[in-house]
Amino acid sequence: MKIIAIGGGENGRVKILPDGTKKQYPLDNIPINKKIIEMTGKSNPNILFLGTAGKDSPNYTDYLMAHFSSLGANVSELRLVENPPTESEIRNILSNTDAIYVGGGDTRFMIDCWQKIGFDKLLQEYADTGMILSGLSAGAICWFDYYDNEDYIQNETGQIDWNKLDLLPGLGFIHGFCVPHYNTKTKIEQGFFDALAKKHNIPGWAIDNNAAIIFDNGKITTVASQPNMSVHYLNT
Repeated sequence: MKIIAIGGGENGRVKILPDGTKKQYPLDNIPINKKIIEMTGKSNPNILFLGTAGKDSPNYTDYLMAHFSSLGANVSELRLVENPPTESEIRNILSNTDAIYVGGGDTRFMIDCWQKIGFDKLLQEYADTGMILSGLSAGAICWFDYYDNEDYIQNETGQIDWNKLDLLPGLGFIHGFCVPHYNTKTKIEQGFFDALAKKHNIPGWAIDNNAAIIFDNGKITTVASQPNMSVHYLNT
């Protein structure tokens, strides 16, 4: 199984600011995205974008699809949140897909959505036959046995209650758990993730923004698109 888990980064989106002006975000992960294309072994692979974690937001989808198209890929989208296709229709799509790219957002919502329609099992089936799985943030951590509950432990003041940090079940394609956006956390916050790995006695992978970890049929490597960004192995 081949999986590329990306810690985070911008994708060229445009945000409308409160004063009505537009802010253009950069494309942070071009070298990593080129690596996804390279791993397919094709110059013009078919890449399927899944925006389930972002509730299939067209704003996110459009910019990411345009980016991969500019790299030579044939890009399409699969919407699963409302009125998902039948299993037969999904199989037809996956059979013509070289790589999956899963966007960021709400990991728990995404996994629940996939499991309700059996899409998680289809992903594993087709990945076992060579289709590449990749994704950023929620699209990175979902592949592991577990991911952390940071997004779901805010206290009454809206702050994260780090003492409640724990693990939630992922898809189980990779042993251990994964933390995205690791470089954006303070040393104290990083310590909570380190303690989590020790508490559960399982491997923990912490990925900075603009960095990725590649699992290639048992071989593990890393790649970064920005200087000083990397992947960290948490203590167990």
